[in-house]
Amino acid sequence: MDIELENEIQKRLHKYHKKMWASYGTIAIDILFLIYMVIFKLDLDICSWSFGIFGTFLIYVAVFAAYAAIAVLACLLEAFGKLEIEKILFEECDPFLYEACTMRIKQPFFKDRVNCNLAVARYYQGNIDAAYDTLMAINPEKLKREFALNYYLVLSMIYFQRDMGQQVPELEQACRRKLSKNKKGQALFAHLCACNNFRRAMANKDYDAAFGFMQDAATAPNRLFYKLHQVAYSYDAALLYRAAGEKASTGWNLDYIAKEGNKLFVVQKAEEMR
Repeated sequence: MDIELENEIQKRLHKYHKKMWASYGTIAIDILFLIYMVIFKLDLDICSWSFGIFGTFLIYVAVFAAYAAIAVLACLLEAFGKLEIEKILFEECDPFLYEACTMRIKQPFFKDRVNCNLAVARYYQGNIDAAYDTLMAINPEKLKREFALNYYLVLSMIYFQRDMGQQVPELEQACRRKLSKNKKGQALFAHLCACNNFRRAMANKDYDAAFGFMQDAATAPNRLFYKLHQVAYSYDAALLYRAAGEKASTGWNLDYIAKEGNKLFVVQKAEEMR
């Protein structure tokens, strides 16, 4: 590992740990605040005599509201800490730096979610075998919403690339059972089906159908919110437009991939398509 990469890893981890420790400190302050106010500061008899029952009730509501507000702040700080790492993959499109940082962070909880993101990172490194092995170590029953979608989506793409497309319907059924309990889950499942149908249509050279499925995939909630998904979408679009003989649209998508794709493996693939 070169010195420049090591320095960048340390820089990102420093930002992450600052926010996480701030979160832990806020939680500690929150607990001490509640103990101090409820056990040592507030006397129920004095409050009742001074302010009445309703006034006492309002005081306790205010105390617990302050406690809840501090707890929310702690949760936000923790979320911002995790976003410091996740944005490396999903916004900066650097799956190698993301993996290096993630492997140095102790993850006592939600390991399957972390491994799911690692599988995405390894897939977009172009390391299909490592991505597959990572997915096989995940219990999909512990994944929810976008994590479950990413699990089945990446696994489906690997199956198609390994000429195992006949097994993809089984993944789709498993995803349907997992996600079809509410409207958002149904929309995410529809996105999986649109992506898989796009690849089936491309394999069958049915480009009109492929264009429709690509448009359907783009309408799923938040799927084009992150830059990684935008680059992946542009790569699929470039494949379709090139097959359909639309050079201008192909070139536009290839330019976007070259500009925004950073270290995703599709950048090299896009260069080979020129």
